[in-house]
Amino acid sequence: MTEQRNFSAPPFLLLLLLGCFLFLSLPPSAAGETPSPVIFSRGDTILLTDTAGAKPVQLSAGYDPEISPDGMYCAFTLTTEKDHGREIALFNIKAKKRSVPKSIPGNNNYGPRWSPDGKALIFNYWVEKESNWGIGHYSPGDGKFHQLAPELLGVYSPFWSADGESVYCHDLDNLYRIDLSDGKVAEMRKLSEVIGEAMPSSAIHFSVSPDGNKWLFDGEVEDTGGWQKSGDGLIGALFLYLPGEGTTTRITSDRISALSPSWIGDGEEYLFFGFTEKEMSRGKGGIFYAGGKFPPGVFLSFPYPRIVGFSLHVMKLSTAAKLTQRR
Repeated sequence: MTEQRNFSAPPFLLLLLLGCFLFLSLPPSAAGETPSPVIFSRGDTILLTDTAGAKPVQLSAGYDPEISPDGMYCAFTLTTEKDHGREIALFNIKAKKRSVPKSIPGNNNYGPRWSPDGKALIFNYWVEKESNWGIGHYSPGDGKFHQLAPELLGVYSPFWSADGESVYCHDLDNLYRIDLSDGKVAEMRKLSEVIGEAMPSSAIHFSVSPDGNKWLFDGEVEDTGGWQKSGDGLIGALFLYLPGEGTTTRITSDRISALSPSWIGDGEEYLFFGFTEKEMSRGKGGIFYAGGKFPPGVFLSFPYPRIVGFSLHVMKLSTAAKLTQRR
């Protein structure tokens, strides 16, 4: 079983587009809105930009970054210098200070996700005594750590419910909902009922809309277009799951490889990272895209009016606050 699988991509840096498509007017500041901070990683470095396309500022070494709902902190995975392990770290963006919680045990933890209220983190936690994966929970306010549903092992990709009262995770076969009121598994269902044609993977990234009615996630599917030539015949795709209807729809075509979706603001727009055959043929890799205004499939627009460099290797994206689009 593979613990984490990255989407295939060429090993070069890339440049972004100089302008935007006509049906997307940015930056947000032009519409009287304050640009929203955007955190991303390039290689093993975490950077901060915003939805107006500000020049990226390096924050820290690390990867798997996620910005807090108030935009004040970044949680991420940090490689330890001593034993090359992995630990959860925090970066105070205003104070420009990094810290590593001492109460989180072990040296093999990754992928932190902020709760909707910004008061807690969940992450993939290696349970040493069981030699297996569990879900860790950490509260920055009081520094307390505990393992959620200790009986639940071999699980990955934790994410929060919109109300912050539950945590979801999966074991490649089943999707579990953990009730935080007692820390126990409250519900189990087949993962395939949610992810549809996407391949089960510990690297699937879910993003739940603020109202909980829409789940975005990425996954690998067969590369029917054949343009990526990844070697394994797979391509990254985005999907939309509607819990109320129990339906899953692929929202990107085989013309683009996509990953790391993130809802913006009220859940009507989102950002994701992707690249097409055009970027590959020109040796300029991938870019951030903006999407939304369902029905699914209506997307493809560039959110940055300035040149920004990104890497296609292990890129994770998260946002805080709202991006305003004028069509």
